[in-house]
Amino acid sequence: MLGKPNYKIQIYEGLRTKGPILSMQKTLGDVFNYPKHVIIGLLAVQNKLPTVDNVCRRGMMIVNRCVLCENHSETATHLFFECEYSATVWQTVSQWLQIPPQTQLVQVLHWFKRHTRGKGWIKRQRRCLLLCTIYLLWNERNRRLFKELAAPPSAIIRKV
Repeated sequence: MLGKPNYKIQIYEGLRTKGPILSMQKTLGDVFNYPKHVIIGLLAVQNKLPTVDNVCRRGMMIVNRCVLCENHSETATHLFFECEYSATVWQTVSQWLQIPPQTQLVQVLHWFKRHTRGKGWIKRQRRCLLLCTIYLLWNERNRRLFKELAAPPSAIIRKV
């Protein structure tokens, strides 16, 4: 008799990648981070989040517009860094984390990998804040898209 399928292993296998992203899993996969933050972070780094841009490429949507600012097309880079809404959030979080301004998520993670190695409390806290910011921006995007609820950037900053 076959047992139940192990969905955790299937999800893990689906997120596993070869190459430079694999080293990011060690950077992100700290025991102090929430699993949902790590999963969204890994999907964001691999450009596998269902942004409007990715969904349009599959032929499922017609209008490609950022849900947060409603001015530009929604790509992962725009959603997390170029959008006015997320840029406001990142400006404050970057000051807290003491990281230079970045324009792509992979650049931020590479900076983190170089500068936050080790298991010190402050380094773990910085990694946690980074993943929390990514998750909360994605969550706000989904709240606006599916529930038609909007929060100002200050609300996201407060949650971080």
